[in-house]
Amino acid sequence: MHVKVRKINSMGKPLFSGDPTRQTVFPGKLKVMENRIHALGRVVVTASIIDTIDANAATLIELYDAVLLWADEKRMRMRGFEDIDGIQYGQTWEIEFA
Repeated sequence: MHVKVRKINSMGKPLFSGDPTRQTVFPGKLKVMENRIHALGRVVVTASIIDTIDANAATLIELYDAVLLWADEKRMRMRGFEDIDGIQYGQTWEIEFA
């Protein structure tokens, strides 16, 4: 499913709606699935945004232990954590269906 994602947090701290970092949009294809993550030593539910512009489908951003918080006709919100340089930070995505 094609979506546009905005991150709500940066390195575990909330971004405010006027913050330019929060205004960064990650367009792509949303993919949610179970994955075995060897670094974590377990199976986790991951949500990924896959670049749909480039022929070489690259993961733009990824959310581990992804949980759907709510969904309506055109939007949804997911929560989990992101891994930045081996450190796990809480993250929430605001997702809009394209």
